[in-house]
Amino acid sequence: MAPTIIYLAGPIHGCSDQECHGWRQTLEQLTSPRIEFLNPLRRDYRGREEGNEGQIVAGDLQDIRKSDLVVARLERPSWGTAMELFAAHIYRVPVWGIHPEGPRSPWLTAFVSRFFPDTERVAAAINTNWWLLATPPAWSGPR
Repeated sequence: MAPTIIYLAGPIHGCSDQECHGWRQTLEQLTSPRIEFLNPLRRDYRGREEGNEGQIVAGDLQDIRKSDLVVARLERPSWGTAMELFAAHIYRVPVWGIHPEGPRSPWLTAFVSRFFPDTERVAAAINTNWWLLATPPAWSGPR
């Protein structure tokens, strides 16, 4: 049986190592070893973005396309993360978001299937057969 593949979307540009790696490492540690995580930081271009934009975006899009689920940290605005959410929508990959309780942008609500208040709770959901819990996002495109 092929592993479940999960892409880890979230702010990178302008973030510290802890902000970039901390939640991703925690999620990997708390979930089943049968999960394969695609972490865009394995191609860490921080400080070298200029001239590598095409490679950065192409690598992220390829990873999203082959994923079964995208988990996105949504606690602060990020251009890259917003584009990753839209790409997941286009490729019909469900998105689960880590976002604290409270008001959410209608765009997030439309493109994210489920919200979790923290990394630990999304990890628990992944460990309890996430594919049984996945639902399509509220907005499925123009009619």
